[in-house]
Amino acid sequence: MGCINFHPPGLIIRVSGRETYRYAIHDPESGQEVHAGTDWDAAYAQWLAIRRRTMVVPQALRVSWLVTEFGERHRPGEGKARVKFSREIRLLIQAIQKIGDPLVVELNEAHGQAFRRESRVGAVRTETLVRRLRQVWRWAASEGFTNPACPWIARVQDQAIQIEVVDIVARHLQKDILDELFRLGHGEKMEERVYRRLSIAVDLAVRHAINELLSAGRPDLVPAVRRCEPQWLLDRKPSQTADVPSEAELLLEHERVTHVREWRAKVRTRQKVISKSNLRDPSDE
Repeated sequence: MGCINFHPPGLIIRVSGRETYRYAIHDPESGQEVHAGTDWDAAYAQWLAIRRRTMVVPQALRVSWLVTEFGERHRPGEGKARVKFSREIRLLIQAIQKIGDPLVVELNEAHGQAFRRESRVGAVRTETLVRRLRQVWRWAASEGFTNPACPWIARVQDQAIQIEVVDIVARHLQKDILDELFRLGHGEKMEERVYRRLSIAVDLAVRHAINELLSAGRPDLVPAVRRCEPQWLLDRKPSQTADVPSEAELLLEHERVTHVREWRAKVRTRQKVISKSNLRDPSDE
């Protein structure tokens, strides 16, 4: 039998001979049933075109409307996935309404803090809902409903976040500061004078890093970089390539944990290559 990804409202699905599906769409403007063939992708594309043409977008666009519309368009067809998706959409809408259902243009980091304070589903699930909102936001940006950058950032895998941020900030530290960081052993106590100098250097590097990120169109990284403090650089040493453009990115999609693991594997591989290259005799070049 053919594949049905999901069953959006207004899409009519009929089983025809030899275990195949035939699709039709109810057009709310004409009230007529529109034939949509037997191919799921073509039928869904036709359904989307009618949906976009006939739906009424509120002038005062609220976040819950975005989440609801996303849920209508993207519900998975497979049983467990559909149940999980529907539950997350429902919980996200409830939580958004609990903090006042802000307008899309007004959503900010303070709303995200309130979202976490009011959450009753536990820290892990709360961050899953934040990632789901970011997924909704990317879709909404592609439809022209929002600006590209979501003002909320997921806090799952804080250790990985710090590793990425340290590499970004380290690019703006002077070489002698970096040399001092690499010289110190993990947990080694630093002289107060040296720590004070490092704090000043990190503050300045954070400001430069924020300006660079804003110029590069990456405002989603700014809140995490702003939280960077000297202890992060002492606990998680920057990579040896911190003085060149870094590939580090704060990966915050819905599948974020998988991406972080892949990113770490790439970093370990890159560091091995760098270590081997540093052992070469300069006379060979």
